[in-house]
Amino acid sequence: MLQLNRPESVALSPGLNLYAIQTDRVKTARLTVYTVMRADKRLSPRMSLLSRVFGRGTERYPRRSLLNRRLDDLYGTILDVGNSLYGDNHVLSFTVEPLDDAFLPRIDRDMDLLGGSLDVISQIMLHPLRDPDGCLCRDAVEKEKRARCDDIIDKRTRPDAYASDRIRALLYGDEPAGTYLLGEPD
Repeated sequence: MLQLNRPESVALSPGLNLYAIQTDRVKTARLTVYTVMRADKRLSPRMSLLSRVFGRGTERYPRRSLLNRRLDDLYGTILDVGNSLYGDNHVLSFTVEPLDDAFLPRIDRDMDLLGGSLDVISQIMLHPLRDPDGCLCRDAVEKEKRARCDDIIDKRTRPDAYASDRIRALLYGDEPAGTYLLGEPD
């Protein structure tokens, strides 16, 4: 029978908790930062769009290609920015999965892949790409809006995906759990 280690929990500040699980069963570390807010039919689709804008670039890595190059330099660290609906909560997640330093060649064991991965997440969350006036890069926002509209239309042509969203809307109506994270094209 597989026995899992119990997570250790540390309250870093009000509303900010760290959960850690130590294991020797995998060759990667995984760090996820979750932001949780109540789902809202107007705000949640905008936050969902914002998460995609964050992934387009940062102050230090102004193009997605530079961000990807940094992840490659960190031995192919995986980066994922996700959106999920859990009950009445909209959860944005920022995840990095670097290789455990113990599995690096000896010459690279001092690279601190986890520290480099933390830097990437902090860049995405705290230093997104901005225009000179301080607003999020308008070009990136417009491109993501167009891509989001395409996603919405595409989802409506796939019966399995559309049915799932439609059932959620019928079951929950105007409750937060009935929120459609992609929003509507308008």
